[in-house]
Amino acid sequence: RFRKNHLDLLADYFLQIVKIAKASGVEDFKTIAIDGSKIQAASSAKNNTTSEELAAFLEKVRKDIKEYMSQCDALDEDSIDQDNLKEVQHKIEHLKEMEKTLLTRQKELENRKSSLKPEHRDKHKINIKEPDARNMNKVNGNQKLPAYNSQISVGTKTQLIAANDVLMETNDFNQLDH
Repeated sequence: RFRKNHLDLLADYFLQIVKIAKASGVEDFKTIAIDGSKIQAASSAKNNTTSEELAAFLEKVRKDIKEYMSQCDALDEDSIDQDNLKEVQHKIEHLKEMEKTLLTRQKELENRKSSLKPEHRDKHKINIKEPDARNMNKVNGNQKLPAYNSQISVGTKTQLIAANDVLMETNDFNQLDH
């Protein structure tokens, strides 16, 4: 609860603790150990989709919206069941939100694909619920799950954390500057 209530302050606190540790001699940070770990996303792999699958899903959502709108138009005002009308309206609102999300994911996927090698673009997927998660190998012993690449740097003297980050890259190759 503390972390959630003070999230905006944590980065500054973290930096202050590192500075205090160095100034007091607890850790000199002369030697740093760096390691990464893949953390499974909350969303499942079934929410991963390619451009083609995304387009088909979007087409289905739009078709469903039209069908529900037709149902609303066909209802006779004198015999409208208010509960049924509210349910249909709720479904239409949900589908319109889904359409908006899918359009956003299409743009994000196309932007991401432009940074990939051409041979990987067609197979690249985006997770509809967690677009920042990437398909990564060897996550909790499983193959190809949506995950994040968490990186941590610690002082070797005390294992006090010097830096941390969460990345979308699927490997650690470019994590250190030469």
